[in-house]
Amino acid sequence: MKPIIFFAIIIIFASVMGLEQSLHVSADEGLIPSWIKTTTEFWINDQVSDSEFINALQFMVENDIIQVPEKFPIYEDKGDFHVTYNLNPNSIHGYSAMNLVIDSKYFESNIEYLNGLFALPRDIEIQLVECGVANAFYDWNSKQIIICYEFIDSVYSNFELTHQSEIASGLMTHKDIILMTKDVMDFAFYHELGHALIDVYELPITGLEENAADQFATIFLLVTENQEGYDGVVGQDILYNVGTWFLIQTELYEQSVYWGVHNLDAQRFYNISCYAYGQHPEYNQDLIDDGYLPEERAGNCEYEYGLMAKSWNTLLSKYYKVN
Repeated sequence: MKPIIFFAIIIIFASVMGLEQSLHVSADEGLIPSWIKTTTEFWINDQVSDSEFINALQFMVENDIIQVPEKFPIYEDKGDFHVTYNLNPNSIHGYSAMNLVIDSKYFESNIEYLNGLFALPRDIEIQLVECGVANAFYDWNSKQIIICYEFIDSVYSNFELTHQSEIASGLMTHKDIILMTKDVMDFAFYHELGHALIDVYELPITGLEENAADQFATIFLLVTENQEGYDGVVGQDILYNVGTWFLIQTELYEQSVYWGVHNLDAQRFYNISCYAYGQHPEYNQDLIDDGYLPEERAGNCEYEYGLMAKSWNTLLSKYYKVN
């Protein structure tokens, strides 16, 4: 019984607001008055009963000797995520990007999850639309996340081009390409969601916001729940496909814009690989064994991931609807 009560005492003292002012403490007494220490010692040594000690604590709370907040502030929920599908008449594939996202119900399931997780100050709309260019972005003015159908088409085409020999030999199918495409779309969506939350919550971000958005997307993908019967770790495997896509980009396109706000695709690959390794070193040992993640970087990845996850959780904790 005593360990439970003692833990409750710790919680009470940890939740006191302005502890020095909440307790009647003199300057030479220290943070905790001697009479509280003496009473606690009597209880620990069984010189007072549990009920007597609890009554003493209750007396201190009721008489404002210890001030415990009635409840933690709750962020008011004034908005929701919702999705709009625009037409996709100019798809370069027979199975269009619009068909892919609608058939998978990807955004419906993610919106249900996010609306249950975050209290929003306003609505955030997700627009699936033809843009005339392969892109995904967050519009600060309209508060919309824009996923261009051309971006989804481009990801699919790049995977298909890279794996054409495996497809021809039967080692891979177009369903595999669709799965990898959805994983990259997953990362792109959560990257833009990171921008959206930074905006609507006015989060204090240091460094490049694009890097922070990459970290946000990585964290959320890594905590993806495993599906029943899945032989692997879903979040880790999603990031593997995302990392592969960044490597493909370095092979297909010249990386010469060094002044841009995004890291180069090769840098994004190494960062994502490091975060994935940091969360689950054993699952990603092949990244080191096969030379994709240098040991010089890998040695610090657990710390990098832990700090990144803790920082984002601290920034977002007041906006969660659930713990």
